[in-house]
Amino acid sequence: MSVPPNWGWLDEMPDEWDPPEELLAPSNSIENNLAIKILSSELVGAKISEWTGRFIVEQSLLSVWLHEAKQGDAEMAVRLSGEALEQTRLVFEAWKPLETLLSPHGARPDGRNEVREQAARLVATLRQSVDALRAMRGLTS
Repeated sequence: MSVPPNWGWLDEMPDEWDPPEELLAPSNSIENNLAIKILSSELVGAKISEWTGRFIVEQSLLSVWLHEAKQGDAEMAVRLSGEALEQTRLVFEAWKPLETLLSPHGARPDGRNEVREQAARLVATLRQSVDALRAMRGLTS
């Protein structure tokens, strides 16, 4: 498909991550669906819940900011939307090993340390994603 000359920047955009089917429901927001998956696990701790909430807030604030502040700048909006999607991919990839460990078939008697390590990794990824999303709006922690 050809694009108008002033839209040539679209050809230079990196390929976006295709979210897995498990993140396509129950809502239309893959970020919300990921948060639902994380928060619906009865075994995640308060830190994971806290940072998952912050992640959703920052995704929402970025979306509002893009709509209000960058309405006339399609290139910026597309680029930042892609970067936000990348943050969702990173959180999803940090969640999956922990989800497996917390599932009945993934639990191992000697797996406590591994669960702690994966939980810490998820919290670290959530924190980094929150910081990245804030930075997209020109804010710092």
